[in-house]
Amino acid sequence: TSNNQCLYSVGRDCLVVKWNADNYMKSLSFERQHSDWIAAVVMNSKEDFLYTGGGDAVICKWDQDTGKSVGKMESKY
Repeated sequence: TSNNQCLYSVGRDCLVVKWNADNYMKSLSFERQHSDWIAAVVMNSKEDFLYTGGGDAVICKWDQDTGKSVGKMESKY
């Protein structure tokens, strides 16, 4: 968008979706990396990476521009 504002949705479908905040159109679907629902999404302070976590006890690190996974950490608990 002209002011680079976007929204991210996550949920039971195990997907991360990026939306244009100006017109609410889907702008990017991230590759599927979670095997169970996603409960949380957070962006780092530089706004270049997203982190997601949920029911599969995995935290994924994402490139927010490409939707590609750039790292994964599995919990032992």
